Amino acid sequence: MQFIARLAPLLVLLSIATMTMAVEPLPTAAEVRKDFAEGKYRDVVKSVTKIIATRDWQAKKPDGYELLNLKAESHFRLKENPLAVNAFDAAAKLAPDALSAATARTTAVLIRKSTGIHYAPKAANQRVKGAKPAELVTIDILEPDARKQALAALWQDEKDAAQAAIDAATGTDNKSMQAVLDATPMVAHLRDYDLAAHGNDEMSKKIAGEIAAHGRDLLTEMIEKLTIRLDVVAGKANEVEKVKMQGGDRWKRHGLEDREPAELKEIEVKADKIAAAVKVLSQGLSTDDTFFERLSTTSFQIHNKVEKTLNVDTTPYLTRETAARE
Repeated sequence: MQFIARLAPLLVLLSIATMTMAVEPLPTAAEVRKDFAEGKYRDVVKSVTKIIATRDWQAKKPDGYELLNLKAESHFRLKENPLAVNAFDAAAKLAPDALSAATARTTAVLIRKSTGIHYAPKAANQRVKGAKPAELVTIDILEPDARKQALAALWQDEKDAAQAAIDAATGTDNKSMQAVLDATPMVAHLRDYDLAAHGNDEMSKKIAGEIAAHGRDLLTEMIEKLTIRLDVVAGKANEVEKVKMQGGDRWKRHGLEDREPAELKEIEVKADKIAAAVKVLSQGLSTDDTFFERLSTTSFQIHNKVEKTLNVDTTPYLTRETAARE
């Protein structure tokens, strides 16, 4: 009994402490902003970590982009670069618009490519051949104005790295459709850097337009060749001719000869590949619905015409009119 009597006050104190912990209010977004403005970066990290761990926040993610962005900036100022990168990537997924998402993603890339808080632009340092690391041109990426300059330099470096592929995909002398398809995914990649560096995607949009135009020209040339050959084969296969049969004359369609069925299948496969390429280019280059519309329609028509020609009716009929009827 004496043991229980001594234990009772401790249990009361523990209960009070537990109740106090249970009702401790969560930090607010306003408090996080204030701590960040005051340079209390460790407090920002702790507060945001608490907020985003709650069920309510997980359900609705209020102020998600801002909170994770502040957490990322705080990690960066605390020289916790890997954690900053992860937080920027997480912020990008909750961004309210394309510009905010691109800026967060590209800032994460910028940090990965930097040493500490310094980015060494490749374009600028190509002129400093043989320079030691300490002699390289660098940009401080911690403060907003300097970071904007670094993002512009990163855009230039990424564009330079992709330039050979872009040239191959846009050069009028280059007839390689594969070069166009290979360059297409680079546009979305460059668009992020363009948005982050310039606040718009005009430069990457121009590149996309040039690739799309060249791709359309190449595909149009391919589709025209397929159409010409298909028209010849289908036209001959559907010609109505008179044949001698027991009991008199009959009329039938000529039908396919030799390798023509295999050739038609090849035409169909090529038309289907063109349709698939159109889909890749439309999505990857963000073209409007009408840009590749003719190619989409024509490739679909070729597919159907091939199937119809492969199944051309060669049954003999008593009259030309019956044999010619669709």
